[in-house]
Amino acid sequence: MKMKYFHHPSGLLPRLLLLLLLTMGAVACTKEDNPDQPTSDEVATVKMSLDDVEMRGGDLYSGEDLIKKVRIFVFREGLNGLWVLDKQKLFASGQSDFQNPFTISAHAGPRQIYVIANEPDALTTELDKILFKKELEDMQAPDVNGPIARPFTMTGMAEATLNPQGTVLVRISLNRIAAKITLDIKQVTPGSDVIKITKVQILRNAKNSRLLEGTNKPTGYWNWENAYDLPLTNNGSTQSIIPASSPLYVYENIGSGSDSSGRATQLVVEALYNGIKTRYYAYVNDKTTMMEEDDHHYSIHRNHHYKLDGTITKIGEFSSLLLTTTVLPWTVENLDYGFLVPYVAEINPHEVITQDNVVTFENSLSFTVRIKGRDGSRWKATLDNGLEFGFDSGSAIDGAADGTSVYTIKVKALKPNGIGIQRRTNLFFTVDGKKVILDKNINPQPTDIKIIQQGL
Repeated sequence: MKMKYFHHPSGLLPRLLLLLLLTMGAVACTKEDNPDQPTSDEVATVKMSLDDVEMRGGDLYSGEDLIKKVRIFVFREGLNGLWVLDKQKLFASGQSDFQNPFTISAHAGPRQIYVIANEPDALTTELDKILFKKELEDMQAPDVNGPIARPFTMTGMAEATLNPQGTVLVRISLNRIAAKITLDIKQVTPGSDVIKITKVQILRNAKNSRLLEGTNKPTGYWNWENAYDLPLTNNGSTQSIIPASSPLYVYENIGSGSDSSGRATQLVVEALYNGIKTRYYAYVNDKTTMMEEDDHHYSIHRNHHYKLDGTITKIGEFSSLLLTTTVLPWTVENLDYGFLVPYVAEINPHEVITQDNVVTFENSLSFTVRIKGRDGSRWKATLDNGLEFGFDSGSAIDGAADGTSVYTIKVKALKPNGIGIQRRTNLFFTVDGKKVILDKNINPQPTDIKIIQQGL
């Protein structure tokens, strides 16, 4: 029998009637049908803990990203496998309950829970009206004609069985709706060839995307370009064209290698090669890609960093630009912004962090260290009492913050031990003016190594 709906201008009435029928069907499934599950008419509380999210100065952050709003949906399974809304709640910055973990009450039983953080203002009214999970799955993020603005929308999902006998703690990882692109270029050419970069384009960036993760092909595109007057040095250092400190943020662009020529995101570099205008073309994520899972050539996935490294080898268009795309999870390189600080990857012996380290005029403190900062950054060592302490011969005082290079640090007293005089100094490292965290697992996180010279 075909179901007839009452006509209503908002379209909400038929959806409410369907929801009522589905809910009645769900309630009809009693504990006798599912003896191991709590009945669905009982109320339970769930706490949603968002992974890698923390409070800083009263604000909520996920990595470098400020979170202003968090919306939680709790869905229950209705008739014919259709998931219907059980409860939703919007948490906003400045409210007393805006803290991680977030607490929400819903009916007991097996539930699917979705979290939307930093929802676009343009979608708030539509999200308020969600009654079915399918509506949320089909929802599109707002169209863009340029780089995605921060704060980024993030989404996550988990399954849990809510029980009225106790609060259930559920952990959810958030994924940003955006992907980020960076670009470095260097010159490796014969002889004394002179190259100057004049313009760079990133073509066919996705104009639209689903709000939740899932395969979808963009229906529109936009192009990014920027003019440069940047000479390269043959066999010299790499030049940052789209630097890690200011990436290009785009929607995911998912497809397949077979449709790459008309859909995949493309890099175009314009240059003067010995005064001759030339262009270089390459796909952002082709088969030269290095990634953890070799599964999405010619595609861009959300919540990933596409690190482009190009080498110009001669004049020409396609084969003369050797482009490698390294695909990284967003959080692998997360030190590009002011919220975050560099850290010690290894220090040996580790005890120098937690103890008072005694030195004398004759015997110095010696240890090794590896420091990780943003790509291409360097660290610097500083003593806050440089009048009475200094670095011994053979000590490193600065170096590459690449996380792999090992340096030996040696600190000594500059004066003989005095009678009844104790001298102190703190040793710390900085990268880009930010103090280096010595151990991220200690609370509070230490940044200073304590050094003392005992009195006689």
